[in-house]
Amino acid sequence: MNYAIAALSDHTGAEIRGIDLSRPVDEADRAAFYRAFIDHSVLGFRDQHLTPRQLLTAVEMFGAVFLQHNSRFALPECPEIHYISNQDFYPDGKRYIPGEGYHTDHSNAACPPKATVLHAVRLPDKGGDTPSTSICISPMTGCRTKPGAASTA
Repeated sequence: MNYAIAALSDHTGAEIRGIDLSRPVDEADRAAFYRAFIDHSVLGFRDQHLTPRQLLTAVEMFGAVFLQHNSRFALPECPEIHYISNQDFYPDGKRYIPGEGYHTDHSNAACPPKATVLHAVRLPDKGGDTPSTSICISPMTGCRTKPGAASTA
């Protein structure tokens, strides 16, 4: 396939353009994407229009999916995928935004997942920044979550 991988900074992040993840990805491209993940820790795939099942297939290129313990926001047609929206409201009318405060996804697990995946369907004009952090080797457990490590989480 004809795609480009470009570093976003000297230390973290790469952008992958020119790939359509709604179509099958061959083994050589999967390996290149995984290598980019190992090298850059954060990947951005631009201009993707994926169904939940297509997203799940794309995510599985990087390993088994870590199942969520809270099913409140699971999609009925694909419960492995959860949605985050700023369009949900409490009964009193106050807007509910999951993950609004700083958090790390499942960092409390004995062997946490190696990554979190976000698929933006609609983005705000400003804000909505998503910082990243790395816990490649947990000092608490010694569990290696670095991409390419033995962990299947």
